[in-house]
Amino acid sequence: PEEAYQLDLVFEKTSNNYSISITPFFNYFSNYIYLTPTPGFALGTFTGQVYEYRQNKVILSGGEMQFRVNPAKNLSFEMNGEYVYAVNLDSRSALPYTPPLSVLTGIYYSPGFRKLFKDNRIGFEMLTVASQKLVAINEYSTNGYSSFNFILKTKISLGNQMVSFVFQIQN
Repeated sequence: PEEAYQLDLVFEKTSNNYSISITPFFNYFSNYIYLTPTPGFALGTFTGQVYEYRQNKVILSGGEMQFRVNPAKNLSFEMNGEYVYAVNLDSRSALPYTPPLSVLTGIYYSPGFRKLFKDNRIGFEMLTVASQKLVAINEYSTNGYSSFNFILKTKISLGNQMVSFVFQIQN
């Protein structure tokens, strides 16, 4: 079985016009179980790269950051980021499938009409994902990218039940 030691912290500040939250974490595993790619390939029904389970001493660390500011009534700017650093201490190499740094930035407008529609939100978002060069043996590095999204959300009260509607266009 896996055994881990974990430390999580939360730093948070909130007011009417802004909020900020930073949540770093650190995990030490004395026997982390994970799936890793090998140089082998299988032919037949399940053609493709062969993977195997391994168990090693591992450190997983990183954190999340959230920031929101309301520069005007019904308008908000938000930024959410996350990063994970994962290293195999036995081989001094990266763990496979570690996600790269990513940041979601958005600007949102919340229309004030609330008779029939509640918790209204219209927004434009940009997701930026960094390249991942810290990869395991037999794993490919990936390029960074950005994508743009549009979101429209509302809730309608039907008797005692709230029904949520979400429309999204994601690039």
